[in-house]
Amino acid sequence: MDEQTFLKHITKTDDCWLWNRAKTAAGYGVFSRQSKTYYAHQYAWKLWNSPELPSVLRHKCRNRHCVNPDHMEGGTQAENIRDRERDGTDNKGERHGKHKLTEENVVEMRRLRREGASVEELQTKYGIGTHSAILYALTGETWSHIPNPLTEEEMKATRHHKKKLTAEQITEIRSRYADGVTKARLAEDFGVSSTAIANHL
Repeated sequence: MDEQTFLKHITKTDDCWLWNRAKTAAGYGVFSRQSKTYYAHQYAWKLWNSPELPSVLRHKCRNRHCVNPDHMEGGTQAENIRDRERDGTDNKGERHGKHKLTEENVVEMRRLRREGASVEELQTKYGIGTHSAILYALTGETWSHIPNPLTEEEMKATRHHKKKLTAEQITEIRSRYADGVTKARLAEDFGVSSTAIANHL
C-alpha cells in the first residue's frame, strides 16, 4: 500500500492519527494485501520513520488505534508489559476474553487447596474442564497478578482426598459440625478435604 492510499484510511485528530478500518480484538489496526495481514502502526513506522522495525514498537500515546509515527517508539518487551499493566490492557484475569474464573474464585480455590481440596474437586466446583487450568491458577502461571500462589511444596502437601466416608462417619460429621466444630478440623480428623466435608453437610 502506498502512502496516499494508506492516508485515506486514517482520521487525523489534533493529536492521534486514528486507523478507521479493521482492527484486531486487542485494538490494533490491520489490513490485508496479497493474503498477508499487516499491522497498521508497524506499516506507518516503516513508511515514515524507518524501514527497520524495533523489536517492540510502543505507543507513547497509549492508543492502539493510533498510527501517528510521532507517537511511536522502540522499546523492550519488559517495558511493553509494564505499559499494558499500567493501562489495564494486559488481558490478565477477568480482562481476558476467555476467562471462566473470577479473581474471587482464584483466591478461594487457593485457600481450599491449602485446606486439602484436590485438583479434581476444584475442577468440579468451578466447572473447569482441564486439570492444567486449575494447576496454573493455583501456582500463579495464570492469574499471576493475584498474590500468594501456592508453592511447589504446598501443591504436594495433599490430604487423602480420595478416601471414602462411611454413612456413620457422615452422621458423626454432621453432628459435630452442628456442635460448632469447623470444617477444617473435621477434615483433619477424618483425613479428607474441607470440600469433601462441605459436600456432606
